[in-house]
Amino acid sequence: MNIKKSLFFFFLLSFSYAAGSVCYFIPPKNFEAADPRSLSKEVLIGFVGKSCSLKPSVNLASENTTASLREYINAIKESYKDDKKCFLRELGTIDTKSGKAFLIEISQTTSFADIRLMQAILLKDNTAYVLTSCSSKEDFTKYQKEFLRCFNSLTVTSDLLDEIENKDEKLILEKGLLELKKNKNLSAFEKLLSRHDNLGAYWKILLLKKAYESIR
Repeated sequence: MNIKKSLFFFFLLSFSYAAGSVCYFIPPKNFEAADPRSLSKEVLIGFVGKSCSLKPSVNLASENTTASLREYINAIKESYKDDKKCFLRELGTIDTKSGKAFLIEISQTTSFADIRLMQAILLKDNTAYVLTSCSSKEDFTKYQKEFLRCFNSLTVTSDLLDEIENKDEKLILEKGLLELKKNKNLSAFEKLLSRHDNLGAYWKILLLKKAYESIR
């Protein structure tokens, strides 16, 4: 992950998490972060694939809500009910790292392609986190396994460093953050993050944002 590109996200991304919590996911392999200027204001981040005429994508959105999960899903269904080119069906629950999310699938005919979306909806602390995958209907089967793995990785945490399972590695990164405040060497901290590719690009972006804010 290029440091110049990472800093670009710090200035353009809007983070609207519930107080004290952060939500992240591990995007599919070889997907790249989308330009934040192309995303709607509710979307925290998006990732897009490189292949196909219609690029596959995943994005994470959040909003505050007092609705129950069933009420929230019914509201989504209501928003699509008058669209004759759209078909929505419930797929049941899926396990994420922060509990069960509810899956829905939306098939839609557009002017340029038949598309299929799959959404995982997780409610935590009066916040709805909606992770959406999208591709052409024709290519959906190709990406479905990766999309589901992405949904399984959805995590809400109060501390991103707690996601590092190895205690020694966590300590190294904690020390790296402390040293960063002294030496202001963001590149050195980015190298430490490269040891945690298993947590995905979005986790790294969030940690780099935290690091950048500590030296501003």
